[in-house]
Amino acid sequence: MYTIYEIPSKKKIGVTDNYERRFKQHIKKYCLSPKEIIKLEDHTDIYEVSDREQELQRGKGYRVDKNPYWYVIQVIQPKCTTPQARKKSVAKKDYKGERRHLQRGVVSISPDGTEAWYSGMAEASRQLTKKTGIIFHQASISNVCSPNCLDKSHRKYTFKYA
Repeated sequence: MYTIYEIPSKKKIGVTDNYERRFKQHIKKYCLSPKEIIKLEDHTDIYEVSDREQELQRGKGYRVDKNPYWYVIQVIQPKCTTPQARKKSVAKKDYKGERRHLQRGVVSISPDGTEAWYSGMAEASRQLTKKTGIIFHQASISNVCSPNCLDKSHRKYTFKYA
């Protein structure tokens, strides 16, 4: 269940999937009284609530969010924690039928042949730098994973998409 709420004093309309939690956060963050937050609508479809939120923001003359709610939840802040969930989320299609590519898993192969799986380029570079003391770069890992790249190693490690 998704809830659209309004804070007139802050000229804000927002959406949440946990109204009670968000209600408490706003009261604490903005030092509001509970009467200043108005619950407007409930919806079950994330795409419908995203469109409705932006429609209400335009109608009231408030700042309209650059990204719809569904995009923030499903793309910007993915909640995938297992490799199976990550693969499933990458293959999902959004409501316009376009394929979305979230973070892609990466496998590193050390010079001695040991393989390690990472959720993305950033995690691979961070973990390998920490583990080896050698600075790994996300862009270089990405280049190695690219089929067009001639150099198939970075810091004597090879990489491929999971």
